[in-house]
Amino acid sequence: DKMVTLGELTASMAHDINNHSAIIMSRADYLVYEAENNKLLSKYIDDLNVVNNQIEKISKITGNILKHSKKSSKTFSSFDLVKLVENSIEMLEPLIKKRKVVLLKEIEISEAIIFGDPNQVEQVVLNLLSNSFDALKENGKIIIKINLSENNKIQLIVNDNGTGIDAASIEKIFSPFYTNKESG
Repeated sequence: DKMVTLGELTASMAHDINNHSAIIMSRADYLVYEAENNKLLSKYIDDLNVVNNQIEKISKITGNILKHSKKSSKTFSSFDLVKLVENSIEMLEPLIKKRKVVLLKEIEISEAIIFGDPNQVEQVVLNLLSNSFDALKENGKIIIKINLSENNKIQLIVNDNGTGIDAASIEKIFSPFYTNKESG
């Protein structure tokens, strides 16, 4: 029981560190991008690159921890999916600007109270948006929708005009840790 608890705690900590690291990395990356076009900021490019390199090392460490741990969350609560999506988009704003991606929000309801683990749902939203960014070329478009379906169920839809998923990969996408992205 102690080992299971330790594994869950470790995975939870690694997950939280990854979330914060991703935000720091995207902000520092955006600052590097801005510094390349601004003489006043250009003197900070080397320092920002050091920050990015260190955050990448942290991400690799936490990634390895997550590979060897299995997180099972039991932190269910009621929360507003609309607010969660808005906050997730706000976290990614520097990346959206840097990649010159058009992100359209088609949120048809003002509130969507659901019951679940908000941290895991946030991770799903961030992963879906991250996968969209990876599939897009410059000037790509992402549409994120929240609406009610015909049978009055809340729907979250993330759509992009990227490369898509090939037929061989589509059957594997729900396997844990499956990716067709290159290592690193």
